[in-house]
Amino acid sequence: MLKKFTFISLIVIINLYPILCLDHLNWDYLKYQDIFFKIKQLESRYYTSKYDCESKGLCPEYFPLCSDLSQFENTRKIPVLKPSTMKKYGPEIELLQVQTIIRHGARTPTRLHKCWEGMSQSWNCDDLVATVQASAHDLYNKTKTLEFSKHYDIRQSENNLNGTCQMGQLLLEGYLQQRINGQLIANAYFPTNSKESLVVGKPLELERNLKLRNNPDFSKEIFVRSSDMQRTTLSAAALITSLIEQVVGENETFDLYQRFPLHMMDMQSDYLFANANAENITEDLRSALHSKEYYDQIVKHQSLYKELALLVKTPHLEDLWPGDIMDCIMTSICTGNSNRLPLGFLQDNLLNRTIHAIEEELATIYSWDNSKLSKSEMARLLHDIRDYLIKAIIDHEIKRDNTEYLRNKCKKLYVDNNSIEYMLGVICDELDSLKIYPEKKTWVPKFILWSGHDTTIIPTMAAIKVWDKKWPPYASSFIIELYRGSQNETLNIDPDIYTDEYHHGNKESYQLDKNLPYFMRLLYNGKVITHNLNGCQYQELCPVPKFFKETNFVNQINNRLVKSASEGLNSTDLSLGNLSQIRQNNSEYKSIPLKTRLSTNFISSPNISVIWFLGGIITATIIFQIAKIIKKLVPFLNRNNSGATVDNYQAL
Repeated sequence: MLKKFTFISLIVIINLYPILCLDHLNWDYLKYQDIFFKIKQLESRYYTSKYDCESKGLCPEYFPLCSDLSQFENTRKIPVLKPSTMKKYGPEIELLQVQTIIRHGARTPTRLHKCWEGMSQSWNCDDLVATVQASAHDLYNKTKTLEFSKHYDIRQSENNLNGTCQMGQLLLEGYLQQRINGQLIANAYFPTNSKESLVVGKPLELERNLKLRNNPDFSKEIFVRSSDMQRTTLSAAALITSLIEQVVGENETFDLYQRFPLHMMDMQSDYLFANANAENITEDLRSALHSKEYYDQIVKHQSLYKELALLVKTPHLEDLWPGDIMDCIMTSICTGNSNRLPLGFLQDNLLNRTIHAIEEELATIYSWDNSKLSKSEMARLLHDIRDYLIKAIIDHEIKRDNTEYLRNKCKKLYVDNNSIEYMLGVICDELDSLKIYPEKKTWVPKFILWSGHDTTIIPTMAAIKVWDKKWPPYASSFIIELYRGSQNETLNIDPDIYTDEYHHGNKESYQLDKNLPYFMRLLYNGKVITHNLNGCQYQELCPVPKFFKETNFVNQINNRLVKSASEGLNSTDLSLGNLSQIRQNNSEYKSIPLKTRLSTNFISSPNISVIWFLGGIITATIIFQIAKIIKKLVPFLNRNNSGATVDNYQAL
């Protein structure tokens, strides 16, 4: 008998071991007794006072994701080039072009969420509408107004939010955030109160003879591209208006700039965010969501999911995780009004642990397999960014009468396998285009604005591996500056920049770069991050070809056949289709439901399926053996317990 019990115990342990490994916290009784005790300790479900906000560090000014106006200007100011950088790259270094990718400012929720029990939302957008409309009306009476009228109008949609706001609408706070962004950009790159830029000696300049034109072409100066959503178009309008006011004056702005084009694409074709209709991304997305790395994150966060359900009282967590939960957190904290955060988030640092878990899962998806998904999503945008860089370089070389040198180098391009071809090849293609079509006019804007979303900034930065793996705050900005250094034989550049694996120690590549001394600086929310780009360690400025090397994937990806939504989404891609559709509609990262992720990742794994199959057989065997033992034990118990019956025994 003892041997049988030992054998059965061993089988039970073997049978339960895989399950215990997958969710070892399911039976952590003591831990959840502690959690229930903490729930009883919560006297109020929400913090309501200013003191509570400050004591917990949850006021908007203390919460980085909010980009609070009280801290915005100081934390986002664009830094000057270091004196050591100016010395290294020559006294005549010149800023040629600036490209900026922004996330829209603070907004309302993109969907109607019930993130926790008792959640109360009330959103008032009258202040924003009144501010924008009054500004346009007053200025119209004085002079003329910038024609952003289409984008001043609120997008007509079903209003499911309490109050006067639409879902996903820019708030006044977000409008003012972008106004400050415009001021910071103007002060750094287009200063008028001095001859020196805050960034570099010679600033960018807007043409001043626009008064003489009936229809000025602003595409030669500033190019603005936005997704067709109220929060992004109005963010772009706020930034550009503020920038121009800083450069030419508030009143003069509406005299010189009567109309301003905002370039957009149809939502079905737009590539400023992850769009299943525009990009062939469903295969890459499916692979990322079914990857071992992502599955490990889900297993790791099981106990956290349960804490949220118990402490925060989050219904249907599997449907809200992770994007909608993050949206609820940000819109609750950043508004600072009636949208109150449950006190459960304040227990054992649950709020920060939740945000960290969300960011971990997000980073796993966008960094998986050498950032494959990120590259697929943003290949077309990065292609456009590269194209504007090349246009600026060629335009500058034409002004320097240096195109003959470039054409001679293009003839040798495919003779020597030099790494410089990552940039030179694109230059040669553009020169060939100009040669074939001499009437083609090359217009080169000095400032390019891409007004998008968090799902624009995240994959763009992840694709070139400079992302910090943190959720972008409201009104975030990723800036690419293009410079030309001094061209002379005494250019004081560290040879190690060119003699690494990038140039394979090739002297001709080094000489070519000295004749094309173009460099770039990368910034994110006021911080220089150039050193995060591969091959640019410890550098504030980095040779442009290294950026082209890191983005060389754009040509291959852009040659893919673009699949339609019906081709890209089928019955086996239900969870992926949900994610893509949410992204298409909201342009905010929303993951598939937790229960769907668990089923698609856990049950679909061949190894796990085998374990479950064998576990079923072993379980059946155990039940059979237990039944036999009970059958033998009952007579024995009846003999030794006079009052016992089968029913009594079964009740014990």
